Amino acid sequence: MARESAKTTFWFIVPTIIFTLIPLVIKFWPKEEPNSILEYLISSVFDNFSLLASFVVPIILLSTAYYGLKKHEKI
Repeated sequence: MARESAKTTFWFIVPTIIFTLIPLVIKFWPKEEPNSILEYLISSVFDNFSLLASFVVPIILLSTAYYGLKKHEKI
């Protein structure tokens, strides 16, 4: 069953989007009107560096490894 479901990535993409993007949007939503987009981005990165380092970067690395292995499997 696992080998058959490995051919589709739907089971991987949907939970990743739901459990990664939605909390990030909630966390990074501006609490007040920023003066500029650059100011907002810089303050968001500095204020949420621990979240980025412990949550976002591992998700990106795991997704990259998953798709690299999936591409290698097709060869």
